[in-house]
Amino acid sequence: MYILGATAVSQDGLCFPGHPRAMSEKDLPSLEERAKIVKSQGALAINQIHHPGAFALKQYSRMDPLAPSAERANEILKQLNQFNNPVKEFTDERIKELINDFAKATELSIKAGFDGIELHAANKYLFQQFYSPSFNKRTDDWGGSDEKRMNFALKVVDACCEIREKCKRPDFIIGYRLTAEEELLLKSQFNIYTCHNYIISEKLEEVKELELKELKLYMMKFKEKLLLLVSEV
Repeated sequence: MYILGATAVSQDGLCFPGHPRAMSEKDLPSLEERAKIVKSQGALAINQIHHPGAFALKQYSRMDPLAPSAERANEILKQLNQFNNPVKEFTDERIKELINDFAKATELSIKAGFDGIELHAANKYLFQQFYSPSFNKRTDDWGGSDEKRMNFALKVVDACCEIREKCKRPDFIIGYRLTAEEELLLKSQFNIYTCHNYIISEKLEEVKELELKELKLYMMKFKEKLLLLVSEV
């Protein structure tokens, strides 16, 4: 199995030069070529689909970066010295559109000959921003409680599974890349990059027990929700 990294599902999710895309039919030739290269070597080809949220870069997307909570995202970007353009907040309408964008990217991946997709929900990107109680300060259906902060990810998973059914591909793999990193502390000097150093420095007793419980709950709920198909090689 070979997972091809970070394929953008929408224009507002571009964050590096040459960012591969799965946005429309015009992206099929490049997607087909990537899948063909992997499968010609005897491996399963998995297309990782991705949106960076607040970490999108306007110099590539030509659009303002978006995040679940704009004010908090701007604070975090400044802490990380990654502030380039002010982040705007996702509207309810755009969130629903983005769920469809992930579904579309899944369908394109199937048409291109991939054996599966992986939702990139690690490394501080959009899925993590929605679930994180530090990133996400919304009070609507997309934020607040554990359940509401999980809504975005779960609806994306459901939408991808519906595409699999529509295309009659029960063998098509749907994976979810979950990170163990989190902005565990709400103090400004700790962020997703310094978590490991903080723990290694023998200050584990200061990590909030509540945050660890939330992370455990997050993993348990996804274990119940996700259908991960493992193919025998």
